[in-house]
Amino acid sequence: MADLSVRLFGGFEVRRSAGPSIVFPTRKARALVALLARHPGQLQTREALAAILWPNSAEPEAHGSLRQALKLVRRAIEDRDQGVIVSEGDALVLKPAAVEVDVDCFEQLYEAGTWQALENAAELYRGDFLQGANLADGPFADWALVERQRLHEHALEVFSKLLAHRLDAGETQLAVDAALRLLAFDPLEETVHRQLMQIYLEQGRRGAAIEQYRLCRAILERELGVQPEPETEGLYQEICRHRSQVGAPAIDLGPPVEPAAPPSLAEDAIPAQPDIRAVAETDCLGPDDEVDAPGRASHAPPRRRARVWAGVAIPILVLVILGTAWWLDEGEVFQASPQLPTKPSIAVLPFENLSGDPDQDYFADAFTEDLITDLSRIRDAFVIARRTSFTFKGKAVGVKEVAADLGVRYVLEGSVRRSGGQVRINAQLIDGQTGSHVWSDRYDRALTDVFSVQNNVTGQIAAILKAELRRAESQRQVPTAGLKAWDYALRGNVLLFNPTGAKDFQDAKALLDKALQLDPTIALAWSGLAFVHYAASLRPIPGVSVPNSKDLSLKAAQKAVSLDPKNAEGHWIIGVGYDRNGQPERGLASCDVAMDLNPNNDCAYVCAGLTNMALGKPTEALPYFQHSLRLNPRFRPFVKYTYMGLAYLQSGQDVEAIDVLNRAITGSPNDPLANFALTSALALVGRVEEARVALEKSMTQAYSDRTTIETLRASYSWMGPGFERVLEGLRLAGMPEQ
Repeated sequence: MADLSVRLFGGFEVRRSAGPSIVFPTRKARALVALLARHPGQLQTREALAAILWPNSAEPEAHGSLRQALKLVRRAIEDRDQGVIVSEGDALVLKPAAVEVDVDCFEQLYEAGTWQALENAAELYRGDFLQGANLADGPFADWALVERQRLHEHALEVFSKLLAHRLDAGETQLAVDAALRLLAFDPLEETVHRQLMQIYLEQGRRGAAIEQYRLCRAILERELGVQPEPETEGLYQEICRHRSQVGAPAIDLGPPVEPAAPPSLAEDAIPAQPDIRAVAETDCLGPDDEVDAPGRASHAPPRRRARVWAGVAIPILVLVILGTAWWLDEGEVFQASPQLPTKPSIAVLPFENLSGDPDQDYFADAFTEDLITDLSRIRDAFVIARRTSFTFKGKAVGVKEVAADLGVRYVLEGSVRRSGGQVRINAQLIDGQTGSHVWSDRYDRALTDVFSVQNNVTGQIAAILKAELRRAESQRQVPTAGLKAWDYALRGNVLLFNPTGAKDFQDAKALLDKALQLDPTIALAWSGLAFVHYAASLRPIPGVSVPNSKDLSLKAAQKAVSLDPKNAEGHWIIGVGYDRNGQPERGLASCDVAMDLNPNNDCAYVCAGLTNMALGKPTEALPYFQHSLRLNPRFRPFVKYTYMGLAYLQSGQDVEAIDVLNRAITGSPNDPLANFALTSALALVGRVEEARVALEKSMTQAYSDRTTIETLRASYSWMGPGFERVLEGLRLAGMPEQ
């Protein structure tokens, strides 16, 4: 039995024969393993390895780096006697008997060519060669690309042969599996789409066949700007004729790509929804309770994907074939551990309050929040959003676990002890992959000097991450009228980190009002007050909501920015204010500024996504929602899924909409906007009976006779012209017009 198992398909992983993954301390060490593992038993000269891994170094330095990387690899795999990596003169070789490499096994099976060999080869191909591994640049990246393309073509051939064989053998469901795998690798293969349509038609699944046609047409239009071939159109017309001959369709067995969860909406998928209104929930743009409309903003869209693989192939591959990318955990939906970003990445755990007084928790939380905000301004860094960070508050979790869960390299943790007018702050930066301490320090300061501590900590971390802190762009506003006003402002804002109901907003407003009575120049208090008024404009908050709450929110945000032009929170709230007043074009500039000031502010990206929808560009909105979810993955992700679903619906991508809306409802079963959007999507793909069941259940339990096409249009027409398509689906499901 081999000592090591090396996986190069779908990423990079090395395991012992029976044990956990092996952690290599550097990217070049992992790249060296990949080079040697690609051809076990084949000699590779040190000169060639050094040239491909360190092309810009002089020969002596490159060879020295290779020796160091080899030492790190041998230490990681415990190859003390050189029984795995053997040195033969000026060459290295990976001993074949000591390792099992998935790519090597795949090629042997591919060459064998028997049906059983092809079946086994298909099982091994779990993704493209070194997909997402990002081990090295330059010649290594070029080599990996060539290998990836060659192996990808082999995989296409494997699955094409399996599809043909299974169709000839009458193994229909296995043929469907092979076809879906093929489309996961190449969504533009129109012949495979037709084969799936034909299979579904023969199974009597006309709705699934039509949905497959729509998916094919949407991909071809979006990626190539062409219409389906005449053979595809002819098959679609045949399916439609079959459909008209049998009358109204029954509930289909499901679409060709089933949602991750729940599997059906017929009877169990929509739980009881007591006393909720036709409103949306949002972490960035509203309270934790029900609200009636998220905000909008716009921004130049990120670079569009060159192919559809990231948008269609990967979800199909993960959700249908692997079935393991998403799972349920206490009602929330979490993503499998994401890949490390290419730029330095960090999560800040909530600093522990060591003051012995629970009432001082707010001070430690406020310090943590400010630290996250400052670190977010580090150029070329990836910083996890505060709300996700605070989901770890009070939990005993390991640093490695946090880093793996959030997909970051570094974790910052620490403590705050406040006593009288003094404060002691301990901070330590830990490498999340190795668990080793990168840097730590302790600060004893007067309370009035706590701001210099934050600047010191962020500056040192910036140096560790080799990034440039935007000092010129992030001038801290220091209180001018004593600490009492600032203390009230901190307490009020901490309550807004994760509000759980009306009382949090009421208490926050009282504290923020006190802060501004003592010192009306604190921008932090004004931006917090802007958020409170915004929440109060979305749902009634006793003692806070007034008819002009929306205007009070905009004015407070403008005041915050006038006092501190670098206040990113104020800028995105201004953008939201303009949006809700029907002026998304004016919100554009504010959203741009917010994202520029703080490129790790997830709320700014949500604003950008919503505004693109409002401006009639739902396809361009999607990358913003996805990036926002990556920045803040643990705090109520269903909000982003709901917005993604609406964007998919507005752009005619109904299959994708059903997928993400199912995830949204899994995380928040009582979210009305998600439920209405899913009802619409089901109707639009032809699953009308399911849509009617879903609508009837929702309307009976939650909305009675007061939710109609007209009332929804009045509430959500600001979301752009595409919202009419959402209403069209609801109309098909049977929602009354008035």
